[in-house]
Amino acid sequence: MSAATTTLGQLMERNAFEVFGEPDPGRRQRAIAELYAEDCAFYEADEESIGQAAISDRVGRILDETPFGLRVQPARPRRGDPRPSVACAGRPALPARLRS
Repeated sequence: MSAATTTLGQLMERNAFEVFGEPDPGRRQRAIAELYAEDCAFYEADEESIGQAAISDRVGRILDETPFGLRVQPARPRRGDPRPSVACAGRPALPARLRS
């Protein structure tokens, strides 16, 4: 996908699914390398993660700390809403300690 043909919606979907929905650290890191600048930052109320590796690590902790694990899946678009849907919903998954 070239930068010229990438839409904001596509970037948002890739960020949701390939970064915040990806439990595999290697695949998540590759997606971050494609989507984020090297000096990117992720800010939370009490924490900040600077750089691609730090963001990947933080997302991994978020996924592991979420009860039953967080998995991102497409949400149904709202009836009558013509905008593309990039909303996501969580669904229960096995905790990290039970996966493998």
